[in-house]
Amino acid sequence: MKKRSYLLLLILFLAYFKICGQQFTLLQVNQINDEIKRLLQTFSKYSAFVPGESQTQEIPKEFQNLFQPDAQVLNFLDPDTRAQTPVSPTEYYQYIRKYYPSGLSFEIHWNVRKMSRLMPTDDQDTSYAGYLPVVARAIGLYNGQEINNISGEYYVIIGFRMKDGQVSNGVIHYIQAERPISIYVQKTDILFGPYVAPAFTRIHSRDIFTDEVWDAWGEYGYRAGLKVLFQKSKNFGFFSGAGISIYRSVYEIVDYNNENIAKTIKTDADGDIYYELIEASVTEDNRLLFFDIPLGIRYSIGGNKIRFAVQAGFECSFLLSSLYSVTGNSEHQGYYPDYHVVLYDLPDYGFTAEQIDISGKWKLNTFNLSANVTAGAEIYFNKNILLTVSPFVTAGLTDLGYELSRHRDDYISISGNPGKLSTRSVGILIELFMKL
Repeated sequence: MKKRSYLLLLILFLAYFKICGQQFTLLQVNQINDEIKRLLQTFSKYSAFVPGESQTQEIPKEFQNLFQPDAQVLNFLDPDTRAQTPVSPTEYYQYIRKYYPSGLSFEIHWNVRKMSRLMPTDDQDTSYAGYLPVVARAIGLYNGQEINNISGEYYVIIGFRMKDGQVSNGVIHYIQAERPISIYVQKTDILFGPYVAPAFTRIHSRDIFTDEVWDAWGEYGYRAGLKVLFQKSKNFGFFSGAGISIYRSVYEIVDYNNENIAKTIKTDADGDIYYELIEASVTEDNRLLFFDIPLGIRYSIGGNKIRFAVQAGFECSFLLSSLYSVTGNSEHQGYYPDYHVVLYDLPDYGFTAEQIDISGKWKLNTFNLSANVTAGAEIYFNKNILLTVSPFVTAGLTDLGYELSRHRDDYISISGNPGKLSTRSVGILIELFMKL
């Protein structure tokens, strides 16, 4: 009896070092062995079929609970080896009772010491997974006509839940003929849904926003659309989608007078040189509308209901409209140093006083690339519905190319080159995902 106990203890210690790169306690190794035994013995029980058993197509709950929802089993009971394909556990169970009505003898053998290293999976339902080689033997009268004698080695990929230091909820992911290349078992969930993001936005130029005579500020905008989340695990995923975004900014100059400012020499239609004298109070409301294609990665950590999530990526945006509206007043005059005169009220020369109320399109580059980062909370209402609420920041990386004057009192006309023009926004991103 002692010799047998020592042998069992040796097997457990070997399993302790073999089962996983992460160390398990002896109790946890025992629990893993118990789960393996339960899974394979129950699988063997329902793989065998005795004539006279109920022919009902209803799948026993005990058999269903052996498997992960999208598990696959190689149909090695098909005598045509070329037709052996992975099937669902339900199809496997029904296949036996349909094609072996006279009964099927089935047994399975395994050695826990041949279990691969268990590796963490980051899967919602499985903490660790590994594969175990098994030998399956079966014999039965296939289709009531020919004896089918099966014997072969297969690989069972098994996952376990680890919670509060306890190993439980063993499930079968796959049974296959080939040795798994990777035992990192995970599935890709596809989630789809709308997003909306009220935001404070800017059509930003450092020169305009820091100019001494111009005031500039951002305005409220928003972004909205549909997003697809490819969730490789509960912690990690990729996203894409399509949507729109609106950016707004106001540029304003008040009581501007360039009389005491160095002025550029200009030449009129007659070839005479002059200095342009400007008095202006002008307010511009600028608005850009983009079609967005977001691309990025997502990482989250936390519990099953509420988690902390971070997203980072890029947006490829295409300009749909670029509008501006201008109100105010201005007066332009011309001082001719050669004649020591100031000319005004000459529309042909542009020397007029005007009440301004105009609108138009802003000629800009049509492509905009921006970077986007969010960090916030994600809430699982159930396995199929996910809500995220995250502060975000977006910064344009490309120059929109504000190089042409839009009207006679805009920044280029009065102050010169505005430098790089880009989009910026900060706000709250709200997403609602549903599993497809």
